[in-house]
Amino acid sequence: MPLTAILGLGAGLCYALSHFLVRLGLGRSNPSSAVAVNALGLWVLALLFSPIRPLASLAAWPFILAGLFAPSLARILLYRGIARMGLARSAALVGAMPLFAVSIAVIFLGERPSPGIITGAVLVVLGVAALNASRISDDRWAKWTILLPLGAALCFALRDIFTKSGLRDIPLPLAGAALVATTSVVAFYLIFLVSKNREKILLPWRSFWLFSGAGLLVCVSYVLLFIALNQDMVSLVSPLVATNPLVSVILSYLFLQTEEKVSLKVVLGGVLVVAGAISISLG
Repeated sequence: MPLTAILGLGAGLCYALSHFLVRLGLGRSNPSSAVAVNALGLWVLALLFSPIRPLASLAAWPFILAGLFAPSLARILLYRGIARMGLARSAALVGAMPLFAVSIAVIFLGERPSPGIITGAVLVVLGVAALNASRISDDRWAKWTILLPLGAALCFALRDIFTKSGLRDIPLPLAGAALVATTSVVAFYLIFLVSKNREKILLPWRSFWLFSGAGLLVCVSYVLLFIALNQDMVSLVSPLVATNPLVSVILSYLFLQTEEKVSLKVVLGGVLVVAGAISISLG
């Protein structure tokens, strides 16, 4: 298996595990608290891997834009989606990210999709449709809440697009990851401070340690993702990272059945999304 594929799949696995830990921690906490701890983890990454000189040029602006979209805004949307509609559906809907990433890469980066990529995009759309159809009468979440994880998917896609653009001029993955992390930390706390309806930080010890573990996994996933993007196209890397919904659905089915209803349609939707991601990567 090519190194890029291993890096992309590894980043996706870390994302899935971090989402699972966040879901466990949300029982006595809230999305804002989860993002706060994750941001601290990414700040540690920035302090450890931040070569200052290459980032001082104007060529670093794409990394700043990437940081505005993800992980700060993307994770706020994703964690609110998890809180409202559960891990399985939210994580699988985020799997629509390849559709956004490939489409934008074609338009702005000049990447050319093959028939396999187009087939994969169709499978992703079908998977999202299956997940939306899985809503049953006694579910407590409204249909509009699917916009939360889908919005997160778009933000993650824009992060990859701007990161790839930045790596063309500054081919230093760890430096780019550090700047994206720093921007995300600043953006999150500015949003948090100016928001009139901001949630209070609720961090019992169990949630703190779960969110800390999730933050560490996010740091690892970023290192793997940025190295992969430095080596290959967005059209290949982003879909590989997007295979993480399958792991999330499996974890939800095995450990969260008493809290979340994981129906056959949810599983089918997750499988279609992942199948689309695989088709895109092989295309």
